[in-house]
This record gives sequence, structure tokens and C-alpha cells, in this order.
Amino acid sequence: MSLTKGFPWKWESLSFNGYSVAGQTTSLFFNNAKIAFDLGQGLPFTFNAKLYCLTHLHADHGAGINYVLSQRSLYRLPEVPILLPASTVDKVQRIIQLWEQLEGFNFKYQLIPVTEDFTFDLAGNYQIRVFPTQHRVDSFGYLVYLKKKKLKLEFHGLDQKQIQEIKQRGFKIEEEILDPLFCFTGDTQIEFISSHKDIMRTPLLFTECTYLDEKKSREKTRKWGHIHLNEIIDHFDDFKNKHISLIHLSARYSTSEAEQILKDKLPQSLRERVSIFPRPF
Repeated sequence: MSLTKGFPWKWESLSFNGYSVAGQTTSLFFNNAKIAFDLGQGLPFTFNAKLYCLTHLHADHGAGINYVLSQRSLYRLPEVPILLPASTVDKVQRIIQLWEQLEGFNFKYQLIPVTEDFTFDLAGNYQIRVFPTQHRVDSFGYLVYLKKKKLKLEFHGLDQKQIQEIKQRGFKIEEEILDPLFCFTGDTQIEFISSHKDIMRTPLLFTECTYLDEKKSREKTRKWGHIHLNEIIDHFDDFKNKHISLIHLSARYSTSEAEQILKDKLPQSLRERVSIFPRPF
């Protein structure tokens, strides 16, 4: 593993590369659709994204925006949309403009301000929905949906010939549905779970969980806008997700130590559905 490629990780048909250590860097790349969620200090595995979704602009999540755009220009990649909290757009715009002046050329990008319930459609039948999270600065999480077509209910039971005849008469026989695929929270307190009805039922949930035990209390964890494992345990009946991937663990834990804590503390019904996203130590 290197910061160039990140850690590869798959769940069912979904493929990711990522790197996340609290306070150091966080970025997740959804390979199926080339969507980057946060970009750390400008991690190379995010360079060819078709869309960037920034949860907030703390340095370990978004400081590399100028570097990513510079590299995209070097590789002559097309203009790219960047979703980010509305309150940060003007400041980020000024930062990028200064870097353009320092480098002596213009970057190709579009800053798109997001607020609660904002949606964005991406070519390839994907839709992004935004929900508010609770951190020390303005922050948002992202739900990813796959857009599908299905036969309208009133035409169920008809054979193929009948359906074709109805279609030829100009009737719309299909409707679009949205299947939730996964959710990425970014940094947040536990209250994110009530921000959108699909968060706790999406098949795959990437949620931060910065502290796991007495190394930092629940109260101090909350003070810094993060989640303690004890809070996830308190709400474990609410999690209907098929799988939960924990990101943003503190560097105070090795992966083996964190795995043992999960084994010791999580109820069995939840332990079977929880894993730690790959880490470098």
C-alpha cells in the first residue's frame, strides 16, 4: 500500500480505494463511478475523479484541493464538479485563485455549494444526496444512489406483447427508482443517524468512529465533533445496514488493538456487520 494507490477494499459489487486516519488524512474513492469523498492533502488515487464530494474543509479532509486541481491540469483532465459546504465556497475559491496565480495557469473546476437535501445527478445512473452532519465546522455527509427503471405497477402481469403495444401507443411504461448504495458521513457526532431516512438502511455505511475506549471519554470525543464506539453501541438497534465500515479511527489504536476492542465490546449481532477500513498500522 502507498498513499499513491490507497488501500483497496470491496463489498459485494462495490469497489473502493481509501485512506483514513483521524487528524492525518481521509479520502475514499468509489471506483464504480469515479467519485472521491474528501481528498486529504491531495491523494493521487483521487486525481481522475468525475466528481469530488467534500464533507468539510479541515486540512486532513480538504487541504489538497489545489494540488489535485493542479495535477488534473497537468494530465489535461476535463473540468470537474466539486461539491462542498456552501459557507466555504468563497474562501476555497480565493485559495484556488491564489494557487492559479502562483502556478501561472488556470484550473478546470466548478465549485458547487451544497446545503441540506441538495441532490446531484452523475452520468452513469448515480445520484448524490446531501445530509447535514454535526461537526465543529459546517459539514455534510453524502448518500449515493443507483438510478434504475422498473415497470409501473399497473402493467404488472401483462405479457411482453401487451407491454410493447402499450409502449407503441405512447404510454410511459417505466418509472425511475433510486436504490441507496452507500453512505459516507465524514467527521460528525452520532446525531447524523437521524439526518436522513436512508442513512440507517443503506446497505453500506462508512461512518467515522474516532475513539473506542477510555483513551478518550465519550464527552471529550463529542467536544471535538466525533463519535465514540460507546455511542454506536447505544444505538445498535437503529443500524439496519448490511455492513458498517468504520473510518477515521484515532492513530492511538493499532488495527489489531482496535479489532480486539470491537470483539470485546460490540454485541454479536452488530459485530458480524462491522469492519475497520484498512489502515497502515
